[in-house]
Amino acid sequence: MDQKRLRYVHVLLFRCKQCSEPLTLPVESTVATLEEIAADKFDLKCKCGWSQKLFGLEATRHWSVRWGGPRDTEHLRSPHWGENDASQDA
Repeated sequence: MDQKRLRYVHVLLFRCKQCSEPLTLPVESTVATLEEIAADKFDLKCKCGWSQKLFGLEATRHWSVRWGGPRDTEHLRSPHWGENDASQDA
């Protein structure tokens, strides 16, 4: 696969500083590591009315997933029930 075409989605989890509700933010990038988006500021808004700009580094948790290739949807395919199922041989 062409490395220039690889994309990643980062999911950043923040905590509202007013009501402690979780706030999630998806961010698309061409790199998998947090360092690329750690210095970026993001405008967060909570349903309680709180809003603030926070750095990516301030996220409580961070996940990164490769996005855009055929493997990204592999888990959505219907399984072939019964194939290679040892319980049906009994």
